[in-house]
Amino acid sequence: MTYYDGISNHSELEVYGTGGNYSTGEFHLVSSSMAYPNPARSNIILPYELSEGETATMSIYNLNGQLIERFEIGSHFNQVQLNINSYSPGIYLYEYKGRSNKFIVH
Repeated sequence: MTYYDGISNHSELEVYGTGGNYSTGEFHLVSSSMAYPNPARSNIILPYELSEGETATMSIYNLNGQLIERFEIGSHFNQVQLNINSYSPGIYLYEYKGRSNKFIVH
């Protein structure tokens, strides 16, 4: 796993509704940026947002809810480059601090 400082490319997600908090189950959707390239084959960038000095644990799950990988992230970076060569094709969820998003391995 390699950490990179700065996001060179990202996507925006807009959510429309009548108010309140929106979530995907127990996790809140990460809306500021999304994993890229998505879908991916060998490496994927997983962006995240933490406050200055903050650390967290990022977890990767398959759609069956099985934990695939877990690692520490910190505020000194804002994304993780993850090697997914060993991942089976499918949809995965990444989660940190109650926020989540998905990516596709093909």
